Amino acid sequence: MYISKASTSDLERIAELEEKCFPDKPYPRFFFTQAREIYAETLLVATSSDKNLAGYILAAPDSTSPNHWWILSMAVDPDMRGKGVGKSMLTEMLAALERLGANTVYLSVSEENTPARKLYDSFDFKLTRRNDDYFGKNEDRLILKLGLTQESPATLKPEELLSEAGISVSFSSVIFAVSAAILALISPRNDVAEFSIPLMLVTLSMLSSFYSVLFYANASGSLSRIHDHISVTKPLRYGNSVSEYLGIYPLVCAFPILVHFVTENLSITFAVAIINYIGFIFYQFSEFDLLSRVFPQKIHHTISTLVIITLMVSVLLTTIFNVNVASYISTMIFLSVLILLTIFGIKNHEVSAN
Repeated sequence: MYISKASTSDLERIAELEEKCFPDKPYPRFFFTQAREIYAETLLVATSSDKNLAGYILAAPDSTSPNHWWILSMAVDPDMRGKGVGKSMLTEMLAALERLGANTVYLSVSEENTPARKLYDSFDFKLTRRNDDYFGKNEDRLILKLGLTQESPATLKPEELLSEAGISVSFSSVIFAVSAAILALISPRNDVAEFSIPLMLVTLSMLSSFYSVLFYANASGSLSRIHDHISVTKPLRYGNSVSEYLGIYPLVCAFPILVHFVTENLSITFAVAIINYIGFIFYQFSEFDLLSRVFPQKIHHTISTLVIITLMVSVLLTTIFNVNVASYISTMIFLSVLILLTIFGIKNHEVSAN
């Protein structure tokens, strides 16, 4: 999906999409011609990989304050809905508005438009009022408001992005060092074959942290050498997703299992597991994790809960029941989920340091 400013050649397709999405009261063709003349910076289009128009979004300043903007219209092709088009366009639009100095964004939405309201909720838009007959008789609208108080990657200065890359390198380096130290302690043991599952998880964590450092180094190098703060967000996105989903999560799963194999004491194992998972649960529901930047709150909490349950099942199967086949299956499912989360995170999450 590619988001860009609308060109003259896009206007006809935008008008056609408008009629397709809003057949009862579409904006006329000339409206979009004028909108592009006046608001060229804030008429954006989403283009699919096959060059088809997937959606458009338009914003304009409030007449009472230059720092207040309204999202006047947003439309997504019905065939492209549910694929993150609206979220991508809204993300780009908010970044563009921040660059233009906006500190508050308003929009109107029908109370019955559940998908749109869920999208706006995920961006933390808040209800300010309800306007009856806003677009005519019985066409009520909810007026939502978002304060742009958080810095977005599009508005961060190069030196700020460089600082984020440096913090991320340090974080991933620590995870790499911890994973490498664990492997160094376990590898010489005669019973190392019994450690196959935790060894696999720790090895994955170490390699993922190593490659995360490479991504961050690439981002840092781009900023330092060529001061390219636009393309730098891509390696940061890769690094953040890989280091969290494939670096931290496997290590969290492996640690209690390693303690059990080393101590062979269930009391110690469960004490460590409880402390470990309390910290992990607190992090997951603190909304500082990557999941909270990618998914709406309900989906985020559901996925977090499933990940935590899978982690606990892996520990129980390996420690108490010693069911090797089942524990392998559980671990494989866990790793598959992590890989999917990594791919989705790379495509969708906002850039910030881990």
